[in-house]
Amino acid sequence: MLVAFAILLSGQWRSNYRLLAAACILVFCGIWVEKGMGLLVPGFIPTPIGEFTQYFPTALEILVSLGNWAVGFLVLTVLLKGAIGILLGDIVYASSAQGKTPSGNTGVQIAPELT
Repeated sequence: MLVAFAILLSGQWRSNYRLLAAACILVFCGIWVEKGMGLLVPGFIPTPIGEFTQYFPTALEILVSLGNWAVGFLVLTVLLKGAIGILLGDIVYASSAQGKTPSGNTGVQIAPELT
């Protein structure tokens, strides 16, 4: 997590897409490990008489988890659609692109102000 924080803190390193991807992966893994340790370790602590509690998720709990993943992927898809358009240059200000982008598509047009 500290390496990722240092990469994300430095503007020069942050502009390097390979380091940025590595930092994002490190942050994801760090959060996953931290979250996993907080959820898994207490489940393996025995009771005072030395027994472990068996637990199996119900169908409803599994469906709720799948729904959470589905909503997360939907949000990711929408955000990536906008980000990829910006990175490829398809979404630009009309005043800077004069109506055309490098890919030949028309850019975002700014509506005229009503007076």
